Amino acid sequence: MVISSDCLSAIRSLELERCKSRPNLLLDIIESKHALIRDVTVVWVPSHIDIHGNEIADQLAAEGTRKASVDIDIGHELADAYSAVHDYCRQKWQGQWSLWTHCQYLYIEPNVTSVIHCIYVNRSMEVMANRLRFGRCHLNAYLHQIGRHETGLCDSCGVPETVSHYVIDCTNDVTKQVKAYCQRHRQEHTLANVLSNGEIFRIIYQLNARC
Repeated sequence: MVISSDCLSAIRSLELERCKSRPNLLLDIIESKHALIRDVTVVWVPSHIDIHGNEIADQLAAEGTRKASVDIDIGHELADAYSAVHDYCRQKWQGQWSLWTHCQYLYIEPNVTSVIHCIYVNRSMEVMANRLRFGRCHLNAYLHQIGRHETGLCDSCGVPETVSHYVIDCTNDVTKQVKAYCQRHRQEHTLANVLSNGEIFRIIYQLNARC
């Protein structure tokens, strides 16, 4: 039987918790070992090359990968079950997230994940980033919506000063710096890329943008 080095170590010490991938299989091996009324020596072979029995095992394993179905179902380990449930939930979550298009500024993360990535240098930068993503910031278009700006137009361009205009189309320093960054790093200068990039948020923040 070919087993991994960590499984071999776990068998020697009879510590199931040391085998993270297949603890139930390890338990079967240990029980079989104790059921035999004889001494059993388990050794680790560093290479299969030129060892007749292992060559046959490798050949049979390769043939098994080409089969359309499983001959012997050994069931799921707990770790396998957790992984399958996690993948299923993530796929369902991703499907719902990808279809959620009613808010054009919600570019927090194109791909859902349970891992939190910190991309902000401080609290004020995080606030600025989230205001831009939700479109609830100090730009004229939103200020006009809440009655704090007369026209909602950009002071330089004379068009609605939306988040998209402010970081993509305007002639201001923010747009120039963001566009230059995208060109240097060979990224598309799109709203989705801008509002999901921590380095670009740092540029906007360092320019003391009024967001």
